[in-house]
Amino acid sequence: MSYTYTALEKLKDYNGKGWHVALFVLALVFLWLGTKEKEHKKLFTGYSILFAILYFCPVTAKIIMKYCVEEQVYWRMLWLLPIPLVLAYAGVQLIQKFSKKTAKAGVFLLLAVVLIAGGNNMYLGTG
Repeated sequence: MSYTYTALEKLKDYNGKGWHVALFVLALVFLWLGTKEKEHKKLFTGYSILFAILYFCPVTAKIIMKYCVEEQVYWRMLWLLPIPLVLAYAGVQLIQKFSKKTAKAGVFLLLAVVLIAGGNNMYLGTG
């Protein structure tokens, strides 16, 4: 079995039915295209791209799966992604693009609903 295919399967297992990985990618695209702060843009997008290259590269995936962690727990590498930080930062950047307080509140509520609807209730165990 290809190590890249295994890494993709682990990503699918990590994501489950949630939207957080898709929201993370959208947030990275928004930060890259829609923000002017170069330091944060380079930090978040650069780290995430470097991580993706290391995670999906067959050579590094094989080394990590064989010698660092087992294949069954390779998905835990995805915990190294700054998903909450990037989503929060991109949300703040999006809200700041609006000048009226009502528009800011509406965007905030919309983002909150998307985050809540995109997850799974951990207490119900339906994820």
